Amino acid sequence: MGIVGTSCGSLWYICWTTERSKTRLVASHTDRITGVIPIEDTHIVTSSLDGTIRIFQLEDRNEILRFDANGLKVTCLTSWDNSIVPTTDTSVTTSPIKNIRTTIRSIVAGYNDGTLRIFNLLHGQMVLKLHPHTSSTTAINVPSNTTISISGASDGSVAISNLVQGLVVRVLNEHRGNAPICVIDSKQSLENNSYIWLIVSHDRRISLWKSNQQFDLCQLIDWLTFSAPSFAPDGTTIQNNNWESYPPSLARFIDRNLLMYIGYGIEKSIQIYNLDTKQITRTIPLNQWCSCFDISNIKNDEDENHLIAIGTKDRLVQLKDYTQGTFQDFIGNSDTILNIKFLRKNSNDLLITTSSNEIFLWNVLLN
Repeated sequence: MGIVGTSCGSLWYICWTTERSKTRLVASHTDRITGVIPIEDTHIVTSSLDGTIRIFQLEDRNEILRFDANGLKVTCLTSWDNSIVPTTDTSVTTSPIKNIRTTIRSIVAGYNDGTLRIFNLLHGQMVLKLHPHTSSTTAINVPSNTTISISGASDGSVAISNLVQGLVVRVLNEHRGNAPICVIDSKQSLENNSYIWLIVSHDRRISLWKSNQQFDLCQLIDWLTFSAPSFAPDGTTIQNNNWESYPPSLARFIDRNLLMYIGYGIEKSIQIYNLDTKQITRTIPLNQWCSCFDISNIKNDEDENHLIAIGTKDRLVQLKDYTQGTFQDFIGNSDTILNIKFLRKNSNDLLITTSSNEIFLWNVLLN
């Protein structure tokens, strides 16, 4: 018998005797993980610069499905609650995701060649490829209950694409040429069936947009710019296009009329912006620069506590109470934390963090 390691990140136990059997012990990415999507409380989908998208079972940590892009790098990832039926015959293949009760039916991934690829989880196949960008795709969002994707690239361009027709509907150039797109977020307005969405670029600029359900009408409704020193956190002068020298600009909607922004500035802080009054209504201090964050609602008895999970370049995971502002730091990651996600499981929350090609799973407990 023996143990064999492979170049694709797997360890195998092999029996060379009469059985001649093999058992995979470990499967992992071989390069930096670029995206994490929880599927219910049982599975996670991850993407990596190694060109693969993998689905892991949380219970036994086994890899159950993999998509490979043949040499390309997967740079961002999001989920879609709809799907495209493959045109090829799939009667022979059975996806292990087919028996999972989930609203996530497809994965939309962005690549370093500017393409988007759609993977049908129920059939375990890639079903469509689009090419909306001429540079690397850096962010992607699929608004709920639509067949539209909004994607951003490293040159600042933003494309609106129809995922069913495989067509680019519109290209927005408001951020082009300035900085890479870091985040795209959206929310649906139930009052008039419209959508509000935001685009965040690395130069600390946020554009706010309003669209109808078909996204053929897009209106720019606000611009936000957050100030920052002319030098990097380590004191060096910021060079043009050297965006990796300081923290990313991150934002997302957190309430009906609020958005949360975290980025490089004069002070380390979380800023809450009111969309109605167009003012910053609250500032929450931080003691580390943020590389990624997520928000959770944990119900304990009759109280509802909003927790903010923050990943840092210094390998710390910080849990901060949104109401009280108190926090606690946790160590364990071996590199800069680039992805952090809450995952609801029974009465508790799980927290998923990634650094380099490692995935960490945390239990979140309230006293």
